[in-house]
Amino acid sequence: FNIKKAEINRNKEIQTQPTPKISKPPQSIPETSKPSTVTIAEKDKFKIAVMEFKSLNTGTKNTTLGSMIAEMFTTEVVNNNSFKIVEREQLNKILGELQIGQSGVLDTTDAQKLGKILGAGAIITGSVMKMGDSLRIDSRIIEVETGIIVSAERRICKENLTDISQNIADMTTALSRKFYKQK
Repeated sequence: FNIKKAEINRNKEIQTQPTPKISKPPQSIPETSKPSTVTIAEKDKFKIAVMEFKSLNTGTKNTTLGSMIAEMFTTEVVNNNSFKIVEREQLNKILGELQIGQSGVLDTTDAQKLGKILGAGAIITGSVMKMGDSLRIDSRIIEVETGIIVSAERRICKENLTDISQNIADMTTALSRKFYKQK
């Protein structure tokens, strides 16, 4: 009986304590403490979509590597906090409905059509190829309105998740910086 009474009193204390206020996090963490963050004011962020990366050789063609890399880029772009991003499921749904980009290559006309529908000003796309026990990842940002590549990066990394992930984080930061220097 005393144990139940003590438990009830403790529950009442928990319920009556004021909820601590959570301070709003800063727009971005300073570069010195998080190197993969690019500081861009919310109103100035470009809306961007991340396309599936094309697998270029036999070592990557029959794998989900292109899709996996696109997912990792999407996560890094969100964490990088430099762009507004279109959800990949929404992107894939529209690609399927319009039957564009089926070859893995998005031409300028398709990119412009897709960008207008999604309200995206740019697209991140690229390719991946296997070279021995390494991977080469090429990425680029294409401005939807013009079809011009405004930022591009290349990395060669070991074929393990940690190395791929770190290189994608580095590429995302470099792509973002180059992109906003052009604007």
